[in-house]
Amino acid sequence: GEPLDPAELRRLNIPEAVRTPEGLELHVLHSDTFGNVILDGQLDQLTELGLDLGQEVWVRRAGKLHQATIARTFADVPPGGLLLYQDGLGMLALAVNRGSAAEMLGAERHDEILVGVG
Repeated sequence: GEPLDPAELRRLNIPEAVRTPEGLELHVLHSDTFGNVILDGQLDQLTELGLDLGQEVWVRRAGKLHQATIARTFADVPPGGLLLYQDGLGMLALAVNRGSAAEMLGAERHDEILVGVG
């Protein structure tokens, strides 16, 4: 191929989950066709915060708080319930049992979401 001028290259700003005093700051990578919100974090980052399966957490998006459960499957929460789970690619994701997390949260690509307890 043709050589590239290094001055023309652009740095990619890839979001990265960050631990904060309030919890885990995550970023929306995308939403799938079902309204599941795929985030840039991984389950072990929740474990480092002392969070585990079945635990209730809060999710803050645009100043609004939502209650969620760290779950393995959608059936672990009632219909309409918000869950935080590990998707098939190992990423954290938010979903609503029989609903759309993207719609519930009003979440779009690059949005910031904070997950915490208390």
